[in-house]
Amino acid sequence: MSLATFLHVFVDALFIGIFLIVIARTLRRPSRAMVDTALLFGAASLAVTFDLARLLFGASPNIPILAIVPAAVAWLIPYFLLRLLDDFAAVPRWLLVAAIVGAMLSIVGFAVNRNLTSPAILALQLLYFVGLTSYATYGFVQGISQTVGVTRKRLEAVALGSGFLALALAIVGLDIILPSDIGLWTALFWTAGAAAGLCYFAGFTPPGFLWRAWREPELRLFLERVATLSRQANAQELDRELEKGAALTMGAPFAIILHWDEEADVLRGRFDGQEVVTRPGEGIAGEAFLSQSSRASDILPAQDPELDATYRDNGITAGLAAPMSLGSLHLGVLAVYAQHPSLFVEDDLAMVSTLALQAAVILENRTLIDETARLHAREEAFRLKDQFISAAAHELKTPLTVFLGQAQLLERRARRNPELQANLEGIERMIRESKRLDQLIAELLEAAREEPIPQERPCNEVDLVAEAKRLCPEHPDSHHRCIVESDGPVIGCFDPDRIDQLLHHLVENAVVYSPNGGEVRIRISREGNDAYLTVTDQGIGIPPQDIPHLFQRFNRASNVDEQRFPGMGLGLFISRRIVEGYGGKIWVTSPGLGKGATFHVRLPLALPT
Repeated sequence: MSLATFLHVFVDALFIGIFLIVIARTLRRPSRAMVDTALLFGAASLAVTFDLARLLFGASPNIPILAIVPAAVAWLIPYFLLRLLDDFAAVPRWLLVAAIVGAMLSIVGFAVNRNLTSPAILALQLLYFVGLTSYATYGFVQGISQTVGVTRKRLEAVALGSGFLALALAIVGLDIILPSDIGLWTALFWTAGAAAGLCYFAGFTPPGFLWRAWREPELRLFLERVATLSRQANAQELDRELEKGAALTMGAPFAIILHWDEEADVLRGRFDGQEVVTRPGEGIAGEAFLSQSSRASDILPAQDPELDATYRDNGITAGLAAPMSLGSLHLGVLAVYAQHPSLFVEDDLAMVSTLALQAAVILENRTLIDETARLHAREEAFRLKDQFISAAAHELKTPLTVFLGQAQLLERRARRNPELQANLEGIERMIRESKRLDQLIAELLEAAREEPIPQERPCNEVDLVAEAKRLCPEHPDSHHRCIVESDGPVIGCFDPDRIDQLLHHLVENAVVYSPNGGEVRIRISREGNDAYLTVTDQGIGIPPQDIPHLFQRFNRASNVDEQRFPGMGLGLFISRRIVEGYGGKIWVTSPGLGKGATFHVRLPLALPT
């Protein structure tokens, strides 16, 4: 068997095989695009079947039916190719009409007289075949630029197959104009035909290995786009990214995720800022959810009249939908919409189903993360509540105990001897503890507020250095020494009470967490239009992992013993609120456990305008 004969048989068998696969898929899902695909390969396979019969069995071409039928269906191939292109990209009506009229005239003329072989007629025939096939090739090439993903790769194969088909027909013309005695044109014709058949095979009926090779990179890109979102984005952002990823993967203008609302018995989603509500069984999304299987439609406006206006406004005519389900857990539907029907509807449905499954996994993962976060937040709230109640009770009990004990002592003395002079020391102690109790209550009220300390505070000229020097002597004891360092006055526009409160908390914090004593060093300087203040102690230090959380409400370092260092964890929180209310910044550094800590404050010297 010669190479030309082998290619001849191979091409015929290839087109017949493609037709059998396409017709099986068309019977399963008879959409317009699939019917037109079946017509195209049906005409090609019918023509090559008669051709193969003549080649293998030596049937005489002079038998009318063996000549007329292949010629007739061959003349229809360009028309069917244009119909298929029209399913994907609009073809002018006049061109479709001209193609079918030209085919009919040629079939009638061939049936009447099969010996019409004048150069003019042959030229018209070649122009008809080559011209229309080339136009279809151009249309598919144009469509490639408007698609992405697997659809783009398949269209590239279809466009290449149409190009080889046009080349094969052009070779027929060259064979007529420049005949070859060695069968060159025949070999080239069947080579181009084989290339066209292989490209069409890859485009319309790709084998499993090729389909997986095309699909896996797209799925990987889809997962890369959304894999990290379940931990970062909120629910709405996650939906938008999933929709965007599905649309890009499918080469479609947009996609919609519809969530199942079991209480209302509806599917809910959002498109263009508007809520979309669909009931099970309504439209392709509702049908996909009700049947729990993928659905396709190329007549969406007629099938789903409630969204007809939306479809028209966006030029939508076709769509694919697949349920997002994990076993018996039904989460909703992923729907992908397009301006043109899918040329590869069965494989595209398989891809949408895969994307819907991945979306379901990601959404359920997000739900579990949110639920876990809610549980942790609830546990943390209970922990903070218990911690706060314990600390508040301890802190409030101390001054109340002193106050009550001192008051009872004074009462007993007064009852025993009313003539005794008042115990001035005891009264001063009661006043001091009353002030402490008042401060604790004020801090609790301050901590209950959500907003920062407002800036609309009294604006007086306050010398931070003078305030620190006034405050420092209030904290001396036998173990601690308070030192203020400065190159001169640092004057700004502040509320004196707030500055006093800020300095008091920072210095008291340094004293309390330095149980072995040491220096508490306050350094104040001016840097441009800001005051820069540091308070350094020689205390227990702060674990590095606790530093980011130290200024949060009721938060204390993990190395703090509640019995040894009682407190509610409000001082630094209130300090941060005061500083931020002035547009400043507060932070802390610690060289390590047992090596003390330094609190840094940067305050604008004038209120922000």
